[in-house]
Amino acid sequence: MIMGEALARIRVSEEVVLEGVTDAHKIIGMRNVLTHGYDSVDVSRIQDAIERSLPKLIQEIERQLE
Repeated sequence: MIMGEALARIRVSEEVVLEGVTDAHKIIGMRNVLTHGYDSVDVSRIQDAIERSLPKLIQEIERQLE
């Protein structure tokens, strides 16, 4: 949720930063589902995002910070 919120705010002021984050719009969308649609969350989808996408996201963000 925190990453989705951060990317949503960056989208407003620093659109070019989102270009360096794979699936930034999907991350923002997942934040919206977790925040507003928590009664219909697919736990396996969340687990998959944590296991498969989070390590790549961390690498991309570290690259952006360098």
